[in-house]
Amino acid sequence: MKIVFRVSVSTSDEMLMGHKLWFSDINGVEAISATASSDGFTPLNALARTYGWNRDLVDIAAAECNLRREVAIVSQLTPTLLLVPKTVGRLTYKHTVEGYAVELLRAAKHLKIERLHFTHFGFIQSHDATKDFVRILEIFLNPLIELSLRELIWEIDIRGLKALEDAYHDVRIRFRLLENKPNIIFSRKSRNSYF
Repeated sequence: MKIVFRVSVSTSDEMLMGHKLWFSDINGVEAISATASSDGFTPLNALARTYGWNRDLVDIAAAECNLRREVAIVSQLTPTLLLVPKTVGRLTYKHTVEGYAVELLRAAKHLKIERLHFTHFGFIQSHDATKDFVRILEIFLNPLIELSLRELIWEIDIRGLKALEDAYHDVRIRFRLLENKPNIIFSRKSRNSYF
C-alpha cells in the first residue's frame, strides 16, 4: 500500500478559534474516513461543506456511529463516508484506536476501496493526538494484515507532520519495510474565502 502524507495548513483564524472550516477535495478517492463529530465547526462538518453533503444525513450518521461505537458506512454520500466513533473510555480492544483502525480497514476491504482519504488528523488541537500515530501505523503497515487499499492519503495538520514522520520511521524499522519514506504533498486551498 502506498501512503501519502497530505499536509494541511490551517488559517490563523482556524487555529485561533480551534475550528476547522474547510478541506480541499481530492479527485478519485472512493471513500473518506472521518471522526464522527458533527457538533460545531468540526473537521467532519468542514468535509460536509467541501463535498456538499446533506448535513442532516451526516448528523444522524455521526450520532448513530457514536451510539453504536462502531465504524459506520455512509454510502449515500459521494465519496462514501466511513465514520469512526469518537474514542471515549477504552473498555475493550474494539473501542481503542487500534480496534477502530482494524474495523476501518475491514470496512474498506468490504467495499473494495482502493483509495482512502484518512482525515482524522487534518486538524490537530493538542499534541496528545500524536501519541496515536504509532498505534494506527502499526495496524495500517502490518504486513500480516490483508488490505484492499492501494493508496492511503493521510491528511495531517502541519503541526503534527514531524511527529507522524517519526512514527512512520519507527514502525517501518520495526516491521522491516522496504519503503523508506511516504510521499509528502501539500493540500491546496479550494476556496479563497470560506463563505
